[in-house]
Amino acid sequence: MYLDGRIPMIELSGVEKRFVTPSGDVEALRGVDLRIGSQEIFGIIGKSGAGKSTLARCINLLERPTAGRVTVGGRELTALGPRALREARREIGMVFQHFNVLSSRTVFRNVALPLELAGWRPQQIAARVTEVLAFVDLLEQRDRYPAQLSGGQKQRVGIARALASRPSVLLCDEATSALDPQTTASILALLKRINREFGLTILVITHEMGVVSSLCDRIAVIEDGLVVEQGPVAELFARPQSATTRDFVAALKGMGDVTRTLRVAR
Repeated sequence: MYLDGRIPMIELSGVEKRFVTPSGDVEALRGVDLRIGSQEIFGIIGKSGAGKSTLARCINLLERPTAGRVTVGGRELTALGPRALREARREIGMVFQHFNVLSSRTVFRNVALPLELAGWRPQQIAARVTEVLAFVDLLEQRDRYPAQLSGGQKQRVGIARALASRPSVLLCDEATSALDPQTTASILALLKRINREFGLTILVITHEMGVVSSLCDRIAVIEDGLVVEQGPVAELFARPQSATTRDFVAALKGMGDVTRTLRVAR
């Protein structure tokens, strides 16, 4: 069942991912099943090494699953050839922990990059980049370089770049982990606005319970490559079933002022 009857936007069925290393195979994901509703904000939370980032990369097939199916917007990505997969990926924007902005490009040209690669005409690029920079409140910084920006501004550049090609899904992989609480709250508020105004499905990968509690509709807790529990945030917060979830809830309750700062984003 999907939240509020929403149709699924992201479906993972039996997703496994194994890495071959000199010391033997490593099972990063072990039979993950998830269904994320259209226009939902869904959180994946887990400790370091649990498989969160691998899961995010399997959703857009930057990492191809060893087994299982990944379906986004009704298209089974794991069944697509290279050309069709490149086209499908344009529906999936991605925001990274360390911003991944190019130091040699201005703010404007960083945001323009995916549109250039997609073959947009210069006039189309100029109009779209101006539009998204205004939305993320960076229009006045359009000619600056990343070295001249704060961490929060760099992340806004990353968000604008992810939005440029008008995706239907936004993957945020530890998007606030490198930011202070005040800046984190502003980024979470921006993500909430993106969801509300553009109707994007947003998947948030994090190890911070404060982030999912202030932003997400539902969450899944991942441990050692397995989803150990999932459900509405309030239910998991009130009645955590797994040891991992109980640890996260206990840490959140001890955060005090930081938690209150993050909840400004709601």
